[in-house]
Amino acid sequence: MSSDPHATQSPSEALAHAIEHARHVLPAQGPIGEFIHHNTLHAYQHLPFDEALRRASMECDAEVYWPEAKFRTWLAGGYFGPANIETALDARYAKEVLDEPIGPITRRTIERLMLLHDVVFADLGEIEAGEADPSLLGLYHVARTLLANEVIAAPTPSNAPVRTHRDLVVDLDGTDPATLVDPVFVRFLGAYLDDGMSRWAMPERESGLLPCLRAFLASGTGMLPAFQRRALARFERPGADATSLALEALAELGVDAAEFDSYVPRVMLELPGWCGMSALLSGTVTSARALPPGVFDDLVAARLVLGLEALRDVVAELGFRGTLAEFPAHATRTIAARTPPLSRRIAVLFEIARLSAISKDALLRLGPSFACRVVSAVEAFDSMARRKAFLAAMEDGHLHAVVSAVASNRERPAQSESPTPRFQVMFCFDDREEGIRRHFEEFDPRHVTFGVAGFFGIAMSFESFDDPNRKDFCPIIVTPGHSVVERAHPEAGPQAERRKQLRRVTAQMELEVADASRSFLRGLFVTPILGLLSVIPLSMRIFFPHVADRVARTIRHWMIPDVPTRLDLEREVDPEIDDEDAKREAGKLFEGFTLDERADRVAGTLENIGMVKRFARIVTALGHGASTVNNPHHSAYDCGACGGRSGGQNARAFAMMANDPAVRERLAARGIVIPKDTWFIGGLHDTTTDGIALFDLDRVPEALTSELAALRQALDAARARSAHERCRRFEHAPKHIGVKQALRHVEERSVDLSQARPELGHATIAACIVGRRAISRGLFLDRRAFLISYDPNNDPDSKILERILTPAVPVGSGINLEYYFSSVDPDRWGCGTKLPHNLSGLIGVMEGSTGDLRTGLPREMIEVHEPVRLLCIIDAPTSAILTVAERVPVVREIVVNQWLRLVSIDPETGVTEVFTEHGFQPIDLRSDVKLPVVKSAADWYRGHIESLAPARIAPDASLANS
Repeated sequence: MSSDPHATQSPSEALAHAIEHARHVLPAQGPIGEFIHHNTLHAYQHLPFDEALRRASMECDAEVYWPEAKFRTWLAGGYFGPANIETALDARYAKEVLDEPIGPITRRTIERLMLLHDVVFADLGEIEAGEADPSLLGLYHVARTLLANEVIAAPTPSNAPVRTHRDLVVDLDGTDPATLVDPVFVRFLGAYLDDGMSRWAMPERESGLLPCLRAFLASGTGMLPAFQRRALARFERPGADATSLALEALAELGVDAAEFDSYVPRVMLELPGWCGMSALLSGTVTSARALPPGVFDDLVAARLVLGLEALRDVVAELGFRGTLAEFPAHATRTIAARTPPLSRRIAVLFEIARLSAISKDALLRLGPSFACRVVSAVEAFDSMARRKAFLAAMEDGHLHAVVSAVASNRERPAQSESPTPRFQVMFCFDDREEGIRRHFEEFDPRHVTFGVAGFFGIAMSFESFDDPNRKDFCPIIVTPGHSVVERAHPEAGPQAERRKQLRRVTAQMELEVADASRSFLRGLFVTPILGLLSVIPLSMRIFFPHVADRVARTIRHWMIPDVPTRLDLEREVDPEIDDEDAKREAGKLFEGFTLDERADRVAGTLENIGMVKRFARIVTALGHGASTVNNPHHSAYDCGACGGRSGGQNARAFAMMANDPAVRERLAARGIVIPKDTWFIGGLHDTTTDGIALFDLDRVPEALTSELAALRQALDAARARSAHERCRRFEHAPKHIGVKQALRHVEERSVDLSQARPELGHATIAACIVGRRAISRGLFLDRRAFLISYDPNNDPDSKILERILTPAVPVGSGINLEYYFSSVDPDRWGCGTKLPHNLSGLIGVMEGSTGDLRTGLPREMIEVHEPVRLLCIIDAPTSAILTVAERVPVVREIVVNQWLRLVSIDPETGVTEVFTEHGFQPIDLRSDVKLPVVKSAADWYRGHIESLAPARIAPDASLANS
């Protein structure tokens, strides 16, 4: 067990610190209805990436890299090559250590062979049976002879994790005491944390978790197992509180105060999902019911006590008769007595000798000393180290492919960018928008797109016309200071009130039916009737999902017609009424934005993306969201910059602000002159169906009618091509499908009740390019890159770059890392397959009735993902990037600890440098690798379902030859 720097604290203080530390290391995923991507290993982000992975793997019993076999499959497929392997090996040791002779070979030779071949798990069945080639049989016998009498110390693992009593029992016997304790907590916490699914709140809930658990156990005293009865007796003792119960349990287990900081989090990580949700919600107000403070402290005490009593029974069954405080020493001695099997070491020596072409006679002459050195070198290059090297090689291959493509593309002649854009479209920088942007620009060089954070700089608490519950539409790290209300247009008249009444009636009916179906008496009558009435609609949804959805939409529109609405954005400042500073300090929301605030937000977004001149007649701001059915992870597909919600209303608000003549007057004073005939349109791109909706078209000037029609036609063509490109990654999509059929296919997927993969989300996300569109325009990046618009020529003091990187680095790396960890260990960091998931308490999903609350991403969202760290390429000099890192601690932490890979491309010289532990280092790009040039994206991806390397799309032959 590891020591703690707070060992001089009192036991109570040490316990409080340990509980706070446990909060930090547990999963921080909130209720599933507001799914926000984040770094799964947020608790380790203060450490360098490789060290964090090693510690997290041991402390959390989870994988942090792909299996070696999978890396070798990608190596064989050409995703990376031998040169990348050598680069990864170079990073492991100083050259003199790596190339130091070990007999006729070197450590580099041994490690290279271990990466290229499965040396450690060689199958010697035929040889041991005497059926192999005689030369191999002789080599094997020599290897066995050399090692027969040698004692080789097993390598001591670095950063050895704390071993709890439960861990030691599992290592000794395979029995897991947590299987006795977990069902109690799952049933209890499922009811205690329920956020509105149950009809009644749990009795004693408001009193705190411990009193409620005491009542929960007491209600079934006659049927409780012996360990639960003993735990209940402890809970019922007069004066028993969380602190005293926890300290008493830790004392009986023999855990010193200096060890609390390691032991307590480890115990809570036995049930990470439910414990993490309890820590997150403790003392907060959820959407339905308030949780009292101290919930997590109570949970720690309860888990320690129940775990202690369960351990008594388990160790007794193992035949141990001492106290629980004495058990760790006994278990450690027993486990330490086990030695690595000799057969494994013989196999390793045999394989290294065979692959190195060392004959049996040569091996015999080299003797036991050589044999021991080889085995020691192999065991030092353990599975964790091998997979770390594989990842480094894979990332090196990806870096060279993408950076070479961007560098090559940067050298194109400037004619690829039109001086007079016809249409300008602002998309979220989301990787799922890379494809549709590319297709839209393919049609005409006058089509220009930009990438911006999907909330468009409008952080707001939004109340829609149909939903009075306000929700925050902004990044999770931002607290909105303004509210925006969607109101009916004055022209709607009585139709607006009629719609509200109809929605209230239908909502009340749905609530009553749902409530009746879950009650005992009414459920006996309501449930059969509902079952009969749902037969035809359900059959239609299953067998004809697309038709059923259109029928349902038509019926809803007929029953509850749409009403024209406007956003209430404006707020007038009256010094005699509004005390701005006092209201801001009190954390209260302002209703709408002042003129200066609206101008600041429009100017900030336009300056960030470099759109400060050369405006098209129509500028479109497209937020994005995703429409799916029967999918608890729905919000994981929406816009992370909008708090896991659709970004359409943010885009709409931005367009309304940008069209305001008063705002334009303020912008002109700041040097941003928007022509009078330029009109902004807000809209929404549905990344599941590839549908595009444009808002407030009734306000578009008549003079732009023909241009608007042309814009819609171009967007329709681009979204159809985008759907076609996406279909190649869907295993069950029809092959050789046309663009129209592809669009229908993705629309049908979104409304199919049985569809586990309505879209692939951020699967395969691997890069982020921050810079002018010219350096990435025309590149096929396979929907694997965030594209953030930034013009370094308009940013002499790096303030704009700071505004961009401050949210983009943590958000972008957080999305990438959540996909990374859910991919390398789908069952521990991810939530497994979504097929058996049940929604629990409206806060998360679980499997069965006693499983853990699952965190992370389902397998269906990560099956095609290749886990590599985000490659962030910035169109700015290294000095500007370092300046931003110094100003912004979170950016500095992520960059310096290499949770992403950072590359700088100097805007003037084109010099490319990668950030390493030694600072920025030049990248030696291979001059013999040429960027493929094709006439269309379809020509490049046709017939392929795997991830593809970058290529340049050049419909014009002159561009293809440039």
